[in-house]
Amino acid sequence: MAILIGQAMKKYIENNFASFKMDRGILHIAYKENLCLSLKAAKEVVSQRLKIQHGRAYPIVCDMRGIRDVTMDAKEYLVTEGSVLVSALAMITKTPLSLLYTEIYTLETPPITIRRFTDESRALEFLRPFVKLNDL
Repeated sequence: MAILIGQAMKKYIENNFASFKMDRGILHIAYKENLCLSLKAAKEVVSQRLKIQHGRAYPIVCDMRGIRDVTMDAKEYLVTEGSVLVSALAMITKTPLSLLYTEIYTLETPPITIRRFTDESRALEFLRPFVKLNDL
């Protein structure tokens, strides 16, 4: 079940797999700890993300440090349908698995700007040029 708090562009949604927060024109997604990202989980994450975006593309900072494993069908889904309405993507990683996953994702994803980071402040700095003034 999702929890939705806030109005307009200040929103927080949480489900069993991740939390989502829209702040200053950047969508923050943080996967839950020890997560095995299955196709079902990936679909729920994308569904919740699209709800908060209301049909508009946004830059996204995605904290992947909680992911323990990713199924192949989840990866394929995220690379295709999961990339809809993403203007730029900053992935925050720390484990060898998450680094490998982001390398695979960046090779197979649609043409969007993607960078990997270990530090959230650098990831946000990278995304700032992609924020639209009316989304602040």
